[in-house]
Amino acid sequence: MTRFTLKRGFFSCGFPNKEDLDKVVNYGINLEDREIIGREVCEEYGKFDLAFLDADHRTEAVKQDLKLLSSYIKPEGTIILHDVGLDYWGQQVRQGVELFLKEHPEKKFNIEGEIGFIS
Repeated sequence: MTRFTLKRGFFSCGFPNKEDLDKVVNYGINLEDREIIGREVCEEYGKFDLAFLDADHRTEAVKQDLKLLSSYIKPEGTIILHDVGLDYWGQQVRQGVELFLKEHPEKKFNIEGEIGFIS
């Protein structure tokens, strides 16, 4: 049986501006115990066959998350992304994926409903 540990934190980057930070704090999320944990998680558990990414949906954050995560995916592995629909956040995620793919043209991106697959 494979076990995994849930970690709390930001994957590859924190908030780039005070406005976004204020929104999260006003929503009631305590940020004092949230660190940037992506590299730690990847180094501890990677190389991955499969990774599910449902993190910060802002364009630049998606690009940074994919940049970090792709270094820890096996060559035949897949990254699954949530919320790639046509709404505001889905468009942000798609734009982040497009920026990532410009730097990684060997990767393919497929969409099925609200879910995206990078392989």
